[in-house]
Amino acid sequence: MFILVGSLFGAAYFGYTAANILAVPIWAIVCTIWFLGSNKDVLKYSRKVAFGQESSPSPWSYFTAFLIFVAIATVLTGVQVGVYFIAEKFS
Repeated sequence: MFILVGSLFGAAYFGYTAANILAVPIWAIVCTIWFLGSNKDVLKYSRKVAFGQESSPSPWSYFTAFLIFVAIATVLTGVQVGVYFIAEKFS
């Protein structure tokens, strides 16, 4: 959870230093990968609860994981772009 809040500092830094706006989505994707990678156990546990103890990964579970990634990255990018423009006003 700290990576999601901490990622806002990166967006604020990019805005304050007037870095290229493309740095923000790249930063959001990196933070999303870090967040999902550090919470693999939670994702595995939720899959076991949803599909049973002996379930093996299927193409649909990979697609679902991809959709979770897209959802988190989209929301994170939107919030970080807002922080970027707010910080850019203060620079």
